[in-house]
Amino acid sequence: MTLLKSVNVLWISKLPNLVRVGLAHSKLANDPMQVFQALPSLQDLFLFVTSVVEQLCFGATGFQKLKRLRLIDLIGLKRVKIEDGTLPLLEKLMIGLCPQLEELPSGIRHLSKLTTLTFIDLQEELKLSMIPDQGRNFEIVKHIPYIHFLES
Repeated sequence: MTLLKSVNVLWISKLPNLVRVGLAHSKLANDPMQVFQALPSLQDLFLFVTSVVEQLCFGATGFQKLKRLRLIDLIGLKRVKIEDGTLPLLEKLMIGLCPQLEELPSGIRHLSKLTTLTFIDLQEELKLSMIPDQGRNFEIVKHIPYIHFLES
């Protein structure tokens, strides 16, 4: 197993046909999304215990074919920023074991193809914020047919 401190943009950009990436136990210090969004064929991205990054940003022009995104055990993650225009084909989003997560991913309301949103060990306050017709975040997730809350 190789521990990565950074993802080399030049190396990864030479893989235009890559459709699936899984990155585990890498302890990245910087947001790797700028690198991964340059992969034009990427459909499935899985980050597991990969980062001490506080924020992941999905830029407006990236991830045009991504269908599945899993962010698991990112202990330092506080925010996920999803810019309008990114992730237009995303169907499944899983976020779990991110104890520092302060808010739902910004821009989640723009993910019109999202059918399944799964959280693992989400803070109770965030769960309650999605209660139908009552929660402060219900309006931004009401278009998602399936929202699951799992406990580890």
